[in-house]
Amino acid sequence: MVDTDVFYIISTGNYILSHGIPHTNPFIATPGMPIIIQNWAYCVMIAWVKQSFGTAGLFILTVLMIAGVYLVVRNLVAKTTTDPWVQLICTVILTNLFGYLNLRPEILTFLLIILELYGIEKYQQTGKKRYLGTIPVAMFAEINFHASYWVMHLIVLLPYLVKFPCKRVTQTCMTGTMRRTLIFAAILSMPVLLANPYGLKNVTYVFDAMASGALKLMKISELLPFALNDMTYVLPIFGTILLFFYGLEHSVDQTEQGKILTLTSTAVWMWGGFLILVISKAKWYPFFMLGTLYLFRNMGNTIEDAMIKLWSRIRLDRATKLVLAICMAVLVVGLGKESAKPLRMIFTNQPLTDVYFARYADDTMLEDWKTVRQTVTEDPDSDICCLPPEYNQFFEYEGFQVYIDMRPELYISKKGEGGRSILENMVSLYNMRRNLTDTNLSFPLLMQKEKKNEKESRKPEKDSDFLSAKEYEALVWDIPAHYFLLANATAAASWDCS
Repeated sequence: MVDTDVFYIISTGNYILSHGIPHTNPFIATPGMPIIIQNWAYCVMIAWVKQSFGTAGLFILTVLMIAGVYLVVRNLVAKTTTDPWVQLICTVILTNLFGYLNLRPEILTFLLIILELYGIEKYQQTGKKRYLGTIPVAMFAEINFHASYWVMHLIVLLPYLVKFPCKRVTQTCMTGTMRRTLIFAAILSMPVLLANPYGLKNVTYVFDAMASGALKLMKISELLPFALNDMTYVLPIFGTILLFFYGLEHSVDQTEQGKILTLTSTAVWMWGGFLILVISKAKWYPFFMLGTLYLFRNMGNTIEDAMIKLWSRIRLDRATKLVLAICMAVLVVGLGKESAKPLRMIFTNQPLTDVYFARYADDTMLEDWKTVRQTVTEDPDSDICCLPPEYNQFFEYEGFQVYIDMRPELYISKKGEGGRSILENMVSLYNMRRNLTDTNLSFPLLMQKEKKNEKESRKPEKDSDFLSAKEYEALVWDIPAHYFLLANATAAASWDCS
């Protein structure tokens, strides 16, 4: 349920519910810079659920959204397979390929894209133009709930417009009038992108972020290329590559049951396009599942035949069945025991941070964190997320609510090339050069070091203490982006970072 970004989302949503949508940054130590909350509506939704129904409400919302993804996947799997066990196994595997089965807005983006694709395919099947109304509806929701992904709604149109240059692939793209109508509908849908509190700035947000050069200052794992040493990506990606070549080799071959395997151009483009995207940036991985789902839709009956044939060849004696039954029982009991504590905490409305740490087998981590939280704030608030830097987003330090965000473009000063950036000032202010150069330090140890240097850290900053551009870049290059600190407006008023 809990991803580190959820803490950022909740606190931002709480601010918007209390003060309205900000257009100048109310959080940073030197407020006044323009700010764009590109997922403002999603922040409000999650914060409202948290305020109204507590942690249990967030859990139920998570279950409902995951159920939505599961039902979508199962519906597509059921169109090409008939065996209920095959459907269950394939649906569970494909659903888990999504990766972000939590409260991050990617799950909502996936459902909106599915809505758009449903309308496009119904139009392709029936020729009724009203189904294309799903395009502006989905884009309007996206620009307000998760603006940085709105371009996805144009990308997924391409497989329906372009032929695939291979004779073994059946061309299913639109042609003639239908193609022109789809393009025209997409163009007419573009103005709805301006229907958001930030107007054009929200539309160009992701492009402005890349153009600012801010992302060159630090490593953000989601924006790094595909890594061969990360098994999270390697096994599913190479598995689908093998699946694709198997389908290409046996395309238009008739199986023993008289079924035909035919790869379509739409499925190949959808899968191949997302494969290229996920290799270039890991952030596209959740939507790689969508491409794999399209590929499966072409090959589901063949996969079903192979699974049934494999199962028919397996002969299990009683002893083996007993061992498997015991293993399954142990697994179920283990999962139940692992989930019992977080679930009990969720439905007794315990602080969300405690729920987050309760997922670890080592309960001392949770107890240690409670001690740390009590150390850094005299009045811990369950709505203020108290997390160590390596876990992102929010914590409270000596009464200051500190805001940690992974969007560096929000903090880069654009007032001339000669001025120091906000980040340089803040790095010095929080003495990050001394405490965070060693990225292996634990947060409790950092707090102990900070207490030892408490008097020194309260001394006025000297100009020489600020980092030069080269020192700053050397410091942050190997430190995760979520180390950067922002203080909210109430604390910022008492600080002088100029």
